[in-house]
Amino acid sequence: MQDTGQGNEIRDDILVELATLIAERQSLESVFRAFAERLLSGTAFDFATLAMLDATRHEYVTVAAYPEEEMAEDAPRSFRIEQMKPWALRRFRDGTEYEPQHAGIQAGTMLHAYGLRRAWTMPLLDEDAVLGILTVARYSREPFLPSEQAFLRKAARLLTSAVREETRVHEAQQEAARSQLISELSLLLNEEEPVASLFDRVHALLGEAIQTDFAMLGTTNGDNALHVIRASPPLSRQARHEISGFHHEWANLEAGLREFNLAEPGAGPAWGGPLRDLSMSTCLMAPLQQGGTNLGVLVLARSRAQPFTERDHRFIELVATLLSQAMAIERRYEASQRELEEQRVIAAIMSAAARESDPAGLLRAIQGPLGQIIPGPVAFFGFQEDDRVSFVLPDGSVSERQFSMVGDQVVYARLPGTLRDLPQIRRLGLRATAVSRAQAGGTTVGYLVIGSQDATAEFSAAQLELFRLVAQLIGPVLRHAQETAMGERERSLLRLAFGALSEGIVLVDRDLKPVYHNELGRLVIGLAGANGDVPDWSAALPPEVAIKLRTTALYNIATRGRTMVVSNGNERWLDFSFVPIEHPEYRLMCVIRDVSEEVALEQREEHHREEMERAARLAALGSLVGGVAHELNNPLTAILGFSELLADTLPAGQAADDLRVIKREAERAKHIVGDLLFIGRPAPVERREFSIGTVLGHIERVRQSTWIQANIDVRMELPEEEITAWGNEDRITQVALNLITNAEDAVANAEPAQIVVRVYEEDEHAVLEVRDNGSGMEEATRRHIFEPFFTTKQGTGTGLGLSVSYSIVQAHDGQLEVESVPGEGACFRVRLPRKASRQEPVRLPEPAEDERNLHILVIDDEPSLRKVCQRMVRALGHECSVADGVESAVALAQEQDFDLVLCDYRLTNASADEVIHAFETVNPALISRTVLATGAMNDEGVVALLERYQLKLLPKPYGADEIAALISELEPAA
Repeated sequence: MQDTGQGNEIRDDILVELATLIAERQSLESVFRAFAERLLSGTAFDFATLAMLDATRHEYVTVAAYPEEEMAEDAPRSFRIEQMKPWALRRFRDGTEYEPQHAGIQAGTMLHAYGLRRAWTMPLLDEDAVLGILTVARYSREPFLPSEQAFLRKAARLLTSAVREETRVHEAQQEAARSQLISELSLLLNEEEPVASLFDRVHALLGEAIQTDFAMLGTTNGDNALHVIRASPPLSRQARHEISGFHHEWANLEAGLREFNLAEPGAGPAWGGPLRDLSMSTCLMAPLQQGGTNLGVLVLARSRAQPFTERDHRFIELVATLLSQAMAIERRYEASQRELEEQRVIAAIMSAAARESDPAGLLRAIQGPLGQIIPGPVAFFGFQEDDRVSFVLPDGSVSERQFSMVGDQVVYARLPGTLRDLPQIRRLGLRATAVSRAQAGGTTVGYLVIGSQDATAEFSAAQLELFRLVAQLIGPVLRHAQETAMGERERSLLRLAFGALSEGIVLVDRDLKPVYHNELGRLVIGLAGANGDVPDWSAALPPEVAIKLRTTALYNIATRGRTMVVSNGNERWLDFSFVPIEHPEYRLMCVIRDVSEEVALEQREEHHREEMERAARLAALGSLVGGVAHELNNPLTAILGFSELLADTLPAGQAADDLRVIKREAERAKHIVGDLLFIGRPAPVERREFSIGTVLGHIERVRQSTWIQANIDVRMELPEEEITAWGNEDRITQVALNLITNAEDAVANAEPAQIVVRVYEEDEHAVLEVRDNGSGMEEATRRHIFEPFFTTKQGTGTGLGLSVSYSIVQAHDGQLEVESVPGEGACFRVRLPRKASRQEPVRLPEPAEDERNLHILVIDDEPSLRKVCQRMVRALGHECSVADGVESAVALAQEQDFDLVLCDYRLTNASADEVIHAFETVNPALISRTVLATGAMNDEGVVALLERYQLKLLPKPYGADEIAALISELEPAA
């Protein structure tokens, strides 16, 4: 065969097309098929095939062969590396020509079987690594020309780059599968998925990332026995049993990963039979360990005899670490669930012990809680009676038997004959049975028998420990219940032993760690962190609780106290008691009682007591002031009257000025006495519905300039809708003004100085708040702030402002409160009713004016007052008669009629009541013309007389202006 120029041109075109296909990054299979199709149609070649190294499978795999129909369906598509030695292929790096029938290799035999007589093969090398093999063959025996071999070398080099790219893509895909597997594991680990579910969700990715055909996850128990959790493909029941039977295999996993060749006779683990049955050839065991403890094992296997690479080992170790964490989390969760379940069982049994009054009833009651941890439970108890034991059986019957055992607990597969021969026991069909000794004060009181009717039941170490605890808890109770036989002593002991269960209980071990708590006890445990799991419980408790606990622990004496805790944002007051316990495991018991309602009641009572004391002080002050006011008002009336009369007669000068000073100071004394009278017993005032906003608007206009000069920021927070209250607008204005001016003084040194005045509705009340950012008040100051003459403004205040305000608000059936914290300002809050709370007194129509001279009678036992009144009335142009008591007043009333009677309420050895009573006999018309003159306006007798006869009142001290105003209102005499 000779080369032609046209042949070279065709081969060059094929190389260009091959390079173009590779540059387009098409798949290796499509690239080679297009190349082979063009090659065989344009050259003297009849067959072409490309094999690629699969490093994970350790063999060369056929990528494509052309024409495909030339290959038989059963022809091998892959060749083990041992058959195609890489070192031998590297010897023919420039290609080698051969006759297939004489090649002596499986590939040559296959080519010869296809009728191909001449072949040329070249390894695809990346430096010194064999990435693949290119083989071209033809049916004739014509040797390959040098130009053909040169062309094939060029094509092989181009295909090498395509194979290299395909290898990188394959490695990237496998790395992506591994990364995805690790991500999935990490995500599921954070979600705390069960290990079995986690394995179900990732085992497919595991097979893709490691190229395995079998995966198994198993867990080990305390005896290193394996329990298969999951296997894919699934194992038969017999295979699972066979694998779990070899305990020693899992005890020797400390060395790390172990790989076995199952194909070699005698190789692999002792339990490798089930894997061989699945045609597995290579097996890898990865231990799942944490903290030096064997938790389980991950088993991976391949059906082909292909070892795992070092890269595989590192990846599997990472997967095993994540699975170990998941298994450790699951074990911790299961342990906490078991502990919680045991606590519930103990709590239920203790509750039953407090509820049931006879041994048989208690034993039946505890079978329910025991059923939560063992199947088909049965419980009965034997009381130690000298050298014999009386067993209280489940049906309530009692059987006395000889019974003894060594140790505190014995587990029987079958009960001893002394119990098994009882018909009641035989009918129960007990399998696994545990007998636990119950003691009290170091003396055996009996034996608790707990058994299961389930044929497969086995008791764990934790369950047996629980049985011991149950025996210690109910043993003394059962003994006491038996001895007292439903008597009073039984109920007393049950109340003593378990009465705290209705409150809260915490058992504390020898290391001062809480080991049991009920619902309320959990609140105290919460003070020490999650589940109270701290080395020293007392170190995490409030100091007042920790001191009591340590005292009980050190000196073995009972202690008690009270503390406040915050639960769900609410304050709760707890009374606690620490009681020492004589027990080998427990040191003391904490009993807790929620006394929040009691503390709240005490606080309300204390507040009420303070209010009563304040009211008592005010009442005492009222009585005192009433008498003092009467004595003061009489001379003040004389002083005011004579000062006014003299001022009108004296010319301007020093004497007139002095008289004005006397009058002004007398009026000042009058106002002070009036405030004191109001504090002691507020006098009735006219009430109506008024707007609080209007009151504040008036005060704002009056005080605005003061606020600006003092640089005080006053903010009025008034609602859009008007809020009204029921009362006397003038009195409430006095209260609001007093509170605001006090706030102005409080913020004098504040930076910035701020006052907030707020009005809002609350229930059936209108509320006025005055809040400042001043220095605030100590508790001692706050407790006395409403007492008369108490002031913090020494030298500038009388101490009556807040007292008067308090009395005004009380008289309105309202409340005046204060809140203050030192350094945080103060808030005064006034609550007023929005509607009338009682019937207001009826007022008579005002009399018409009179312009003629009137005849007035003045009744007073003070000569100075009679004289000054007579002078003032005559100065006003009217006639005036005077009387010093009831007899003289009656005598005058019999002789003549009067237009106005001005009567002092308190007379010598009499009162205005007797004068009015006398008028009813001698001249009833004078009653409606009588005006009471008194300084004791809020005296109960004065109030009663005013309301009974609808009389008018002239407060003492008074002057000419008040008498003139009174006369101007009188109706003309008939």
